[in-house]
Amino acid sequence: TAPEIDREEIVVELNFLVEDNNGNIAENIRYLKVKNKYVSLNELDGIVLYGSDTDLPNALSLECMSQPFNLKYTTDSLSADIYVESNELFDKINLRSLTDLKFVRNNSFNYAKTSANQIQTVYESSIRSDIVLNLCINDVILVGHKETAKGVLYVKNIILQNDVLGNNACLQLGFKGLSTFD
Repeated sequence: TAPEIDREEIVVELNFLVEDNNGNIAENIRYLKVKNKYVSLNELDGIVLYGSDTDLPNALSLECMSQPFNLKYTTDSLSADIYVESNELFDKINLRSLTDLKFVRNNSFNYAKTSANQIQTVYESSIRSDIVLNLCINDVILVGHKETAKGVLYVKNIILQNDVLGNNACLQLGFKGLSTFD
């Protein structure tokens, strides 16, 4: 029986010790990688992306999800795995990528109770797209490169607010990422 683990994988050391009738002893050590297909994933919460017409953060890199940036002011726009494309009213919101990231919208996917195995299985068996059109609150979007899932986004809120600085409408997102990035 494999040990119960709370990580995606663990390496177990197996020691084999054999003694024959003459008292000769042989020892062999083997390593076994145990993968937990059903491990719960931690959520990165509080991701905020603004519309494409603002000077506020409107893009993300999967390598650094906690540091959104603005495409206008970055020297490395090709790191934008995810960016917001919107009209001025922020009533038509799309997600695109400047990398080879693909999207799968699947609103029947259980974001709250997902596992790495579920994300990979659904992403792998779905039709992937270069764009997600007309985002709505509660949208669930799986993301990945080629056949490999990288995680799942959840649109928690869409806030339409105009202030003295202009239109600062934004998306509030959650993200559950797989720990095995290429």
